[in-house]
Amino acid sequence: MSIEDFETKIVGLVGVAGGDIGAINSLNTMKTICRNLHCWVLPQEVSIANSAQTFNDDGTVNDPAIEERLLNVGRQVVKFASMQRKVEQDEFMKMWKTLPTW
Repeated sequence: MSIEDFETKIVGLVGVAGGDIGAINSLNTMKTICRNLHCWVLPQEVSIANSAQTFNDDGTVNDPAIEERLLNVGRQVVKFASMQRKVEQDEFMKMWKTLPTW
């Protein structure tokens, strides 16, 4: 993989940790890494502490507030990725229209 595989990708960060502090340090490091790879990192992120109590055995979230935060990050990724695709399509069409016809 190279930087081109990550450039302009929309990234929503979620960190999960077993302890009380959560994954704040890991999320900060991931933000730095993603930015250096030229990704677009969403400002909203989720740090989940005490993961053993947050998730059920089947992997579902048992805390409605955390579940909503996770869903919001997912929605933001979809929203901005859709907007990015629309902008790219519009730019392509503008360029296409300016090309000479043979």
